[in-house]
Amino acid sequence: MKNLSITLAGRKDDPYFFQCKAALSFIKAKDPYVSSTELAFFETEWEQYLHQLQKTHGGFFLGHQSSPLVFLNDSEYIGGAAEFLTFADDRYDYRDAADFASYVRSCDEALRKVYENPYRKYCYMDVRLGKRVPVTVVFELYCDVAPATCHNFIELCKGFTDHKDRKVGYDGSKLHRVVPQVFVQGGKIKKGSSVYGKEFADESFSVKHDTVGTLGMAKRANLSNTNEVQFYVTLTAPLSFMDKKYVAFGRVVQGFRVFRRIEELKGRPNQKPDKKCKIVECGEYDYDLMKPHIEALEKEEREELEKLKENPESDEESDKEKDKKKDKKKDKKKKKKDKKKKKHKKHDSSNEEEPPQEDKATTEKDIAVSYTHLRAHETRHDLVCRLLLEKKKKKKK
Repeated sequence: MKNLSITLAGRKDDPYFFQCKAALSFIKAKDPYVSSTELAFFETEWEQYLHQLQKTHGGFFLGHQSSPLVFLNDSEYIGGAAEFLTFADDRYDYRDAADFASYVRSCDEALRKVYENPYRKYCYMDVRLGKRVPVTVVFELYCDVAPATCHNFIELCKGFTDHKDRKVGYDGSKLHRVVPQVFVQGGKIKKGSSVYGKEFADESFSVKHDTVGTLGMAKRANLSNTNEVQFYVTLTAPLSFMDKKYVAFGRVVQGFRVFRRIEELKGRPNQKPDKKCKIVECGEYDYDLMKPHIEALEKEEREELEKLKENPESDEESDKEKDKKKDKKKDKKKKKKDKKKKKHKKHDSSNEEEPPQEDKATTEKDIAVSYTHLRAHETRHDLVCRLLLEKKKKKKK
């Protein structure tokens, strides 16, 4: 018999990946000529891996979207979980008698071990896009590479009180900048600074920007050693121009889809998205505590997506209504400004100094001159000059 190589690739949080693992173990036990490669990825890694496969092989791979993926001898496409179980049944008489809940438990146990890594820590953010259901984003932090930078990020996610008794943290802040196919930037806090009370030094450039979803610290005017609170998440890879300039200290392992949605938003000239992208909750991540919270949000998200599929115009209509409201607000502001300007103009015109009027005594017509006022040897012109001088003297007194 010929040797057969089976590649199973999928996401670490996918129970169907573990269902296929069980079938693959059965096949390997039954056929000694079968070798296997098992590749388990986080969400962002999976997206990048699938994209590369589609680019390399094309064909049926182009239509594949979800986890898992199975192919033979490095290029022969089989498909997803259902297609692989059919393949195992036809060729090796495999019957899956296990309860699917057992694969869910296997998935949970594997993920729990991942999150118990002593050299890594994890944080989460619930990101709300407009009025949609929030998506929980989970970050893996490389505490063994950049401990000071990771500590700052963790404390900002948890929230802390600074030396001025101000609550400082990412909770309630926005993802305020989007550069499509490059990064999304957030962490713009109105008051407060880093957990160290000021900007801090570049800790390490050892992590490269070679994976989608890389987490790094933004800088003030791209200057060295100006890390503080703002961060970015990359949307593509590689971004070699950012290597050795920006400190990358983690990556997104769950919820990356919300950054793709932000990337699709219409941008303004200042690279600000046209919808609010708000961090409504954040903190340090605990797998067992957060699991029910994430499952509840994902259920709401699925229901929301189904409604949008049934009535896709509703989302567009809501956007149009928002645009109309914004336009109305702008018009009101303009009208108020115009009114203020008009008031200022009226006020200014009322306070304007009247043009200097000629003194009645300065014209010969207004001075009643008769020859009876003339003194000896005094001409009419001399009389006018004398009267003006007398008037000035009276004013001085």
